[in-house]
Amino acid sequence: MPGAVGGMGLWVARLLSSDLTLRVGDHGSTVVMRFPGKDG
Repeated sequence: MPGAVGGMGLWVARLLSSDLTLRVGDHGSTVVMRFPGKDG
């Protein structure tokens, strides 16, 4: 994002991961990221 100073963590995480799930609850948030593995 041009001109952005911060707050880009989830945006970068989505670019790098094959799957990203964000759960927001009353007692906190959980982020689950999956990355493709190497074959063999």
